[in-house]
Amino acid sequence: VLNYIGSTRRARGDTDGALQAYNEAYRIYQAAHTLESEEGALVAMNIGIAKGALGDLSGRLHSYAEAHRILERRGLLDSADGARLLINIGIAKNKARDPEGALEAYERALQTYERDGTIDTPTGAN
Repeated sequence: VLNYIGSTRRARGDTDGALQAYNEAYRIYQAAHTLESEEGALVAMNIGIAKGALGDLSGRLHSYAEAHRILERRGLLDSADGARLLINIGIAKNKARDPEGALEAYERALQTYERDGTIDTPTGAN
């Protein structure tokens, strides 16, 4: 529920409140030893999104890297959530003036969209 609260707060413009909810969800996943899950990766990604919105590019990249590690270890990087994470990583790397890293992330997301047949949809075109 805390992840959803964070997303709702973020959508309403309360990024600080969103980050607080995401951090609490993260703490709970960590304490329950369930951070290494698809849900844990989603919370880490959402923390990265919130940190990016607050201007913390380093924190954003760090959180995305953690989400990436989790999805990769679980064999879930080639999923819709993995592709979304890779796009977010690409955006952040582009902002960090790492165009090669951005292209690498975008191309990996593109491979996922091609593989699952969503390349010819608005999601794939974006």
